[in-house]
Amino acid sequence: MRRVPALFRGAGVSAGGRPLADPLTDSLTALSDEDRAAAMERFRVLQPHLEINVPLTEVADASSHSLRTLRRWVSRYHEAGLVGLVRRQRSDAGRRKLAQTARSRIYGHLGAYGGFWLPD
Repeated sequence: MRRVPALFRGAGVSAGGRPLADPLTDSLTALSDEDRAAAMERFRVLQPHLEINVPLTEVADASSHSLRTLRRWVSRYHEAGLVGLVRRQRSDAGRRKLAQTARSRIYGHLGAYGGFWLPD
């Protein structure tokens, strides 16, 4: 298990710099039914490891999840309990990655070859 550096202990943030207590998600009752169900499903996958110390490698072999994913889930579970197993929304969700000028250039080059549908 990864140790939290002294810098982060008691500071209310995880080793990854994310807040441990988020007022929007620090209670399972504040979550949607789908989020609660997904967190419980992740817990069920981890349960043999958490309760009877089945090695994560065996849990990974028995499930459809990678060892890295399971390690991340265990870490989040230890940091925040069941709420930590809720899938987090990406901080860059909905933002375009390509600047408008670069996108225009690319679409201009593609359009020169004709017949391509170009999204806005």
